[in-house]
Amino acid sequence: MVEEVQKAFAFMLASNRKYIQPAALVNAIVDENGAPLAIGDQKDVGEFNINFLARIEEAMLPLQKAMEVSMSSGLAGSQYLASGRKMGISPLRREESFISKTFFGNLLVMTHAIEKDNMPIELKDETSFGQTIINANEKTVYQGWESSCFTEIENFVTPRVRQLP
Repeated sequence: MVEEVQKAFAFMLASNRKYIQPAALVNAIVDENGAPLAIGDQKDVGEFNINFLARIEEAMLPLQKAMEVSMSSGLAGSQYLASGRKMGISPLRREESFISKTFFGNLLVMTHAIEKDNMPIELKDETSFGQTIINANEKTVYQGWESSCFTEIENFVTPRVRQLP
């Protein structure tokens, strides 16, 4: 599938064609079990995107590992990258992959509340996301992002209230 993606981008970049025939790329896309995706099935675009990126990530994983091994052996004894991060040959974690860094983000969910005794409380939770819905009724993308990120919750119960007798 990665080869078909490369071909599609090469045709778009290096030719004067107005369009390309994506049939080979579409036929190369498979699900998590390796079965071809049924053409014509209605799927959620977010679900398709996550599946598509996961298949590319799986195909690139051996290449990334091979690059790490060759880089670590060619650094003349140094095990550090220019960024200062220590290199290892350990399996790549999802958050360190090229696909994850490029197409996924981290979101810090902060909840501010006030207890019944007027004591403020702040809860923080970091989560990752692959897509987000931006409010298109706002004037700018930034305002749409901001309005999509702030929510008021009625009857919010804090962890401290649950612990009170």
